Amino acid sequence: MTNPTLILRSAGFCFTWRRMSERQVRVSLWRVDAATGQRHWVTCAFASNDRDAIRARALALMTWTRSIPTCAGQDVQAQAVATSLAITAHRLARLGLPGAFGRRTARPIAARSHAA
Repeated sequence: MTNPTLILRSAGFCFTWRRMSERQVRVSLWRVDAATGQRHWVTCAFASNDRDAIRARALALMTWTRSIPTCAGQDVQAQAVATSLAITAHRLARLGLPGAFGRRTARPIAARSHAA
């Protein structure tokens, strides 16, 4: 399957799925720009190759994503990037790794006033 199949659209998100094997599909979460219809990828998860399992995984992904606090970006693409980074940080935190893999290798860079 070349184009992922759209399965659900809700709350500024949409979900697509793509068959990865006979038993497994990848469910992708996207932010949708209402003005242009353009999609911006956020994250993905795997599910069984079953319609109910795919929809359940999509709804669980949306619920989990909306529960992670992120700051509102200026545009949909910025929101997608901020959400994706927040999800990655949340997944890493759940692994229980010591901060920055146990060692700090660089000084923090001061934020610039014009950075988004």
